[in-house]
Amino acid sequence: MKLLKALVLTASVLSLSVSADVDRITDKLAGVIPQNMKIQSIAESAMPGVYLVDLGSQTIFAYETGEHLLVGEAFDTTRQVSLLSEYKAGKMSQSLASLDQSEMIIMGPKDAEHYITVFTDIDCGYCRKLHFDTIPKLVDAGIQVRYLLWPRAGLNSNSYDKAVSAYCAEDQVQALTDAKAGKEIEAKECDNPVAEHFKIGIDGGVRGTPNIVLDNGIIIPGYVPASRILAQLNVTG
Repeated sequence: MKLLKALVLTASVLSLSVSADVDRITDKLAGVIPQNMKIQSIAESAMPGVYLVDLGSQTIFAYETGEHLLVGEAFDTTRQVSLLSEYKAGKMSQSLASLDQSEMIIMGPKDAEHYITVFTDIDCGYCRKLHFDTIPKLVDAGIQVRYLLWPRAGLNSNSYDKAVSAYCAEDQVQALTDAKAGKEIEAKECDNPVAEHFKIGIDGGVRGTPNIVLDNGIIIPGYVPASRILAQLNVTG
């Protein structure tokens, strides 16, 4: 019983300490970060005395005193991982898990053992190469492909309009394929998740397309052949 009380007391002290650190960092950052940025969350990192500060489109590190900030990469030399990439991958996985498949354009088998999520832009050359060269091989190997629409030019662009039209089409896959082939598709509007896809990408660190997220959490920026994706999914093509 004494041990239990001691553990509870220790946890309470640590919780108060973390809360005080978060308050202090929040106060210090108030006059530093741009007005168009807001603190989304502040959490302890793997580095003692250092916190991860999520600003939405950017993630930085802050020391517990709030006096010093670290903008850039931080590496765990024991596990040999980037703490920033690890955090963004976790955040991306949570965001994708919140999406229903009805909010994506799906190719491949419904009951697939493995799937990938691809942030794509209709007018992106390497997105087209991925769609016509890589994706068919993945589908043939039994991989489900979940497309999220991510117009690189932003939400006030022709690429955005094409993305909406493809999503709102009766045959989404065919419309997406035709648009990627450079064909004109019927302009359509409907309730659509393109803006949400775009935000998820921005918050998750997507800076270009294609951006591929494997079902095991691995993020692959840029075009890659099917063989690499299959290898990282441990699937024999």
